[in-house]
Amino acid sequence: MKKNYDLDFYTYDENRKCKYLKCQAPIADQEHATRQFCLRKVMPDGKIINCKDDYWAEIRKEANSIYKEMELFHKLMVERLDHLFNLNLPKITLEIIESTGIELSKSLFNYTEDDISYFYFIDYAVVFNPIDNQFKITKHENELF
Repeated sequence: MKKNYDLDFYTYDENRKCKYLKCQAPIADQEHATRQFCLRKVMPDGKIINCKDDYWAEIRKEANSIYKEMELFHKLMVERLDHLFNLNLPKITLEIIESTGIELSKSLFNYTEDDISYFYFIDYAVVFNPIDNQFKITKHENELF
């Protein structure tokens, strides 16, 4: 139920303020004691101001920043692998891999079987054969997750 207080009866003796640092609006003593954020406001142009949502959005943004960085890194790796794959080079060496900036050590997962190393990225697999010291880039259909 929406509270309808007459503004003349509001008091601010307890000096409570909105928890959202960009707002810091005073909270009336007549509001429930657990209220930490000011009330949600709908502006005449339809914009909604909600300090509680804005506060928690910033907290989540900070907590999820590492995942965003990982996402951007793997997008970059897919772009570089896609470029190298489309060149159709007869031989791909370690120098070519390093010059394009592909970081095999940061692949989604990797393993070695019979001395052949497999590095899996999103959409691509890089296979290293130590016998001929060459890499092979292939598109894969495996679900990684």
